[in-house]
Amino acid sequence: MNRGVYTFIGNYMKLYELDWPDTDDHVADLIYGDINVPVTCSGPWSCSGSSAWTDPNPRQSSTNASAKLQIRVHMF
Repeated sequence: MNRGVYTFIGNYMKLYELDWPDTDDHVADLIYGDINVPVTCSGPWSCSGSSAWTDPNPRQSSTNASAKLQIRVHMF
């Protein structure tokens, strides 16, 4: 039915090591940039979509970690 694209701007992820008993340690910052999510609606209040899996930008991110990111949208 209805279709559209939502763009999420300035996506990033902060990774922490969460081991006990010491405090949480910051490990890395991953920068993804803008991510487009194509959305399809089957009715006026039922829309969903997901982005492709995205690697972090290696020039802007920490080099000691990596994680792919996917954004999913569900509107009811």
